[in-house]
Amino acid sequence: MKAFRGVVRNQEIVLEEGSPVLPDGTEVLVTAIEPNPGSSAALLAVMDSEPHVPSELVDELEALIAEGQRPPSFEHPFDDSKD
Repeated sequence: MKAFRGVVRNQEIVLEEGSPVLPDGTEVLVTAIEPNPGSSAALLAVMDSEPHVPSELVDELEALIAEGQRPPSFEHPFDDSKD
């Protein structure tokens, strides 16, 4: 048995470029591969999964972030010369 790699797009399995063309009616066994944590595939899978955040909550979060912004400080946080 030979193995080929591919991805699911619009409920169809698309084999990687260079894979042989399988004739219609060829029986296949499909095993889903879990993406590696932190990989681009894992991030896209999480972004596409539920629950989706409503745009109103995103707007509220962005407003709270903007409200809490402070101007940058140019003082060194560990400068003890002022004591």
